[in-house]
Amino acid sequence: MIIIYGYVRKDSSPIGFVGFIHQLAFEKNESYVRIAAMAVNASERGKGIGSKLLQAVEDWAIKHDISTIVLNSGNRQERQIAHRFYEAAGFVPKATGFYKQL
Repeated sequence: MIIIYGYVRKDSSPIGFVGFIHQLAFEKNESYVRIAAMAVNASERGKGIGSKLLQAVEDWAIKHDISTIVLNSGNRQERQIAHRFYEAAGFVPKATGFYKQL
């Protein structure tokens, strides 16, 4: 199940969105939410939009009796601000991703 929440201005221009997936865990007998995509327009950052989007995901997870939310964020230097934002929101960095381009 894929769910998308978004925020728009009064003039209907998008200012941010979050897309997440309800998934089953392989290693446990439970499900979790994976945030697959999240973005806030650069001109709107620092105004609480990202926090509201994360809260919407948390609210959905709690409503569906899900206790874990995960997300991935690239290790590039330009992602450091996003990493600090996620950590301030209570996320703990735990994993390293591996990719192979074919």
